[in-house]
Amino acid sequence: MNTVIIRQALINIAEKSGRPHYPMCVVSEVVQSFIHDKEHFLKEKVLNESRYISMDFDQKAPETANYSTQSEWFKKRLAEQNTLIDELAVFCAPRHMKSLLSYYLNTSKSQLYLIFQKKRLFTDEQLENLNEAKKRTLKDFNTNFLQKAG
Repeated sequence: MNTVIIRQALINIAEKSGRPHYPMCVVSEVVQSFIHDKEHFLKEKVLNESRYISMDFDQKAPETANYSTQSEWFKKRLAEQNTLIDELAVFCAPRHMKSLLSYYLNTSKSQLYLIFQKKRLFTDEQLENLNEAKKRTLKDFNTNFLQKAG
């Protein structure tokens, strides 16, 4: 497990529990607990949360893939999702749409931001739920924001 995954897991844990993000000293403590195989009260939560974090450059590509490097695997997956990400950027252009979409995709706004920046990928679960999340986002946006403006 790398520091990027640990940091993102701590961000997700903080957002889910409604508390401010953990300071860097706590992130460092958790990282050190993994490196030196020590106990830390957040270690178990990080392990549980890290299962839901999408692949990035530092993670290993699946064993079944025939790619020479991890970044080659990431680039191929990103190319597959590129058009979808660009379409979602247009879909989420109105104010509050990213927040609603992240809510219905059951992910943090920071993870969705990284996806839009093409630094992370959608997980398989997020891809499966994307159409339904878009429908619910659009319905919620039309109900709560457009009617109030009109």
